[in-house]
Amino acid sequence: MEDERLDRSKPDASPPRFICEVKLLGDEESSHYLLLTVTTDVRVENTIGAAREAYAGAIDYEESQGNTVADTGTKVDEAGFVTVSETADLQEYRAHLRSSNAVGSVSIVVSGPAMPVEDIRHILVTVGQETLAVMGSE
Repeated sequence: MEDERLDRSKPDASPPRFICEVKLLGDEESSHYLLLTVTTDVRVENTIGAAREAYAGAIDYEESQGNTVADTGTKVDEAGFVTVSETADLQEYRAHLRSSNAVGSVSIVVSGPAMPVEDIRHILVTVGQETLAVMGSE
């Protein structure tokens, strides 16, 4: 069940950024509290080279924070999956993707019972790929 949706886009920025945050609550009939916060941040660069640099910068940042970047096995030009935090009641993950001249970062924070990491990876990659496809970066 969707709880809140925030548009934090900056279309006048250079390059334009499109940011959406969606908060989802678990089913009303559930006996457990579950909150998912999914944030998508997409930029469309002027060139593929600039997009490659932006993607590399995101990966360098993750590694500088001590986060391991794993391959996602996706069909986009470049993609990495990052585990930010895993505790008993809080999980945080990110995926960074590049397709042509568009670069996207999708993050998810799970508060409540843990979700399987493969399900989270699938959500992040799917949201990222679909968002980049909508941006029409080809």
